[in-house]
Amino acid sequence: MVNVKNIKNWLRRSFDQKRIFIKSNDRTIHFHLKPYQQITLVLAIITSGLWMIFSTSFLAIDKNFSNHNITKNHLINDSFQQRLNLLADEKNLKEIEANQLQRQFYAAIAEISKGQLISLKTRKKNEELEQALKSLQNIINKPRIDNRANKVSELTVDPQTSIQTIRFLSQALEEKSEVEAEIIQENINLKKEILELKHKALVSTERSERIFSRLEEALSVSVEPLERMFEDVGISTEKLLKDVRRGYSGKGGPIMPLLITKGKSSDNRVNNRANKILKELDTLNLYRIAAFQLPFSHPLKVRHRFTSGYGKRKDPFTGKNQMHAGIDLAAYSGSKIHSTADGTVTKAWPSGAYGKLIEIRHAMGYRTRYAHLKKIRVKAGQRVSRGDIIGDMGNTGRSTATHLHYEIRKNGKTINPMKYIKAARNVF
Repeated sequence: MVNVKNIKNWLRRSFDQKRIFIKSNDRTIHFHLKPYQQITLVLAIITSGLWMIFSTSFLAIDKNFSNHNITKNHLINDSFQQRLNLLADEKNLKEIEANQLQRQFYAAIAEISKGQLISLKTRKKNEELEQALKSLQNIINKPRIDNRANKVSELTVDPQTSIQTIRFLSQALEEKSEVEAEIIQENINLKKEILELKHKALVSTERSERIFSRLEEALSVSVEPLERMFEDVGISTEKLLKDVRRGYSGKGGPIMPLLITKGKSSDNRVNNRANKILKELDTLNLYRIAAFQLPFSHPLKVRHRFTSGYGKRKDPFTGKNQMHAGIDLAAYSGSKIHSTADGTVTKAWPSGAYGKLIEIRHAMGYRTRYAHLKKIRVKAGQRVSRGDIIGDMGNTGRSTATHLHYEIRKNGKTINPMKYIKAARNVF
């Protein structure tokens, strides 16, 4: 009871009846504010403040969630591109190491040839020594003559010749043994170096093979889903690549002399494989460009409900069967609408039954329409990218409730948008 009385006393003191005077040039007006009127005004101000805080927080959270999804997609694409770049750099480094090992191998072969040349010279010298030994044996085994004068002459000439020949032979044999020992040791060292070079070359080849295999596998995993996505909506990939390549065909640079090199068959095989990977990378890049230019993305990033499909349906106003040129997606009022592909805004204003309408022109004759909007955030002639916010969901025009009417047209003819959304569901 004490607390209730204190509260009543505080309310009487705080919200006592007040008189407010408004004075003008010629007269003064006054009126009374009763306690319950003051309390109602204070409660209205507090409620308005809380509602503004709640609305601002909700919009900020929704914006952060949308930006987070967009940033996540960019990070995934950048991560994949960085992975391919790292694999390509590693492959180039291994090619440089392989070339260095090949040069060392050729140098070892040259050393072996040099050793063989020295061996031939040594063999020639051995043949000369053998001739000298035969001459010495002939002198030693020469028959003796009874003539004493001849015996004297033999005794005076042959011993000196024999000593000189023996000295020459012994010196030559020593030199021969030393040279042969050096050649044998050098051949052993060269054989070891050749085995090491062969092992390094084999390891380098295996590493290069792994790099090529990983690159080819990554390209296969990336290219095949994109090809399947385009084929599912009836787009010829061959014509698509020609069209994109024609639009991105800038070339230039200074004139340089043409260098022609002759390599081994193994080098040609590696170069052909590398060129094939580069060609596949170019194809992947062209597919990614086309995927951003064509309406494969989803116009909504928030939770939504599919309320009406493409084709014949009962009109919600007349109940008669009529053609529905797009699909209807329902979410809360003000949900952000995103461009489904890169393009240029051609319409951004109210358009009869469409209500507030945005039309975007894309590549290859495609156009998309976004109808019944609450707010338009782009202007005619403005360039937009896939995922950009272009408007807010609303209930304008010929509409029963808040939703987005989304259309895809190619060369003026309508296409079922769900066909494109489903084709890209497992790709992006």
